[in-house]
Amino acid sequence: MSTGLREPQPHELNTELERALLPRFTILLSNRGPGHCMRVSDLDLEVMVHLCQQLRSQVTGAHVYVLSDGRRASVPTDLAVTSTKLVEFRNPLPDNTLRPPLLVFIPNDLRAAAEDSFGVATFEEIALDDVYTDLGQRLLAEVPNGLRPIIAEVFRGLEAAAWPFADTVAVARYLLTVKLNDYDRDAAGAALFAFGLVPDFELFKEPAHVPIRLSRNLDKVKALTWSGKSERGRVLELGLSNRAFRALLANFVAEVGLEDPRRWTRRIVTEREHWQLSFHHWRFDEEASQPDGIFIEVQDATLPRVGDDEDSERLSRL
Repeated sequence: MSTGLREPQPHELNTELERALLPRFTILLSNRGPGHCMRVSDLDLEVMVHLCQQLRSQVTGAHVYVLSDGRRASVPTDLAVTSTKLVEFRNPLPDNTLRPPLLVFIPNDLRAAAEDSFGVATFEEIALDDVYTDLGQRLLAEVPNGLRPIIAEVFRGLEAAAWPFADTVAVARYLLTVKLNDYDRDAAGAALFAFGLVPDFELFKEPAHVPIRLSRNLDKVKALTWSGKSERGRVLELGLSNRAFRALLANFVAEVGLEDPRRWTRRIVTEREHWQLSFHHWRFDEEASQPDGIFIEVQDATLPRVGDDEDSERLSRL
């Protein structure tokens, strides 16, 4: 974290989405027969154009287009199709021969206008509800073995807490952030702001403490987000033991507001002067009465040892 955290840019997230979707659409087109029409929406236009280009080169014998109203310079002419032409491609040839399978990407701002001519009655709607789930699984599988199980433990904790800011999009963004920062452990802790949690630069330094620290982070953000008190009043309720740090945090939240935890927690990472507010600096009154760890001491038992009695030969075979 000495040089700051690199956040994913929109085109980088789009690239990862394309990686997840291209195999899916390739199989889909290969398994559909002549005359079958499909439509895809709810994607960024840039992703639609790139997928259209790649599918055309990888799947022969299929028609793939991006719906256009003729005013989109971002859609290449050879990929664009008007609504009138699309209706023609939907219908058989003059001799009633079925056309090759057809897949059309429909930009969201053209979706309503498209319903009358090529709605779900004649075009199969390809659902993408699980695309971010798939992307998250792919990105998690790429995490090095030493870090992957600890991050998976964080995800289990968020799921158990039913944390509302840890949806599949947030998981994908978090994992992509970790990837872009070369799986650095400090960066992985800092990237917790993707879930609206306080960045914790040292979260992954002691894996055994991750569940406890995550749970405490969740509790404190809940108190800061949903309390009915003022910003400064909410900070006082946290039980911070260091008076100077408590004042520092109170001034920060009074300035940035607490309406959206993803917003103010991100600023702790992106603005170097706020790095001192990382969760590993938060100290609480209750910690003074809690042990730092759990120890097990094994003492010698008073039971007889094998070899000390007449049954030693029989017992030794066990």
